[in-house]
Amino acid sequence: MASYTTNYNLKKPEGTDFINVQDLNDNADLIDTAIKAAESAGIAKVTGATAGNMAQFTATGEVEDSGLKFSIYNGGLRVTYDDGL
Repeated sequence: MASYTTNYNLKKPEGTDFINVQDLNDNADLIDTAIKAAESAGIAKVTGATAGNMAQFTATGEVEDSGLKFSIYNGGLRVTYDDGL
């Protein structure tokens, strides 16, 4: 049975699961939506986002009302998106 990622709810099939192309497409759509939301919110660039390093966001516009929520999770920055729907 598949599990899901914490931040974007991407489907992670188990090693014994059959691969469903629709699951891959759904994951791609979730990623595409999150990237576009960050871009629309004025986040121009994310750097330093590697294991053990804090990501640095470069904003080009207003971010506070964009639906992005920032919090500290397990000692690092967690960014989630809420489109209000």
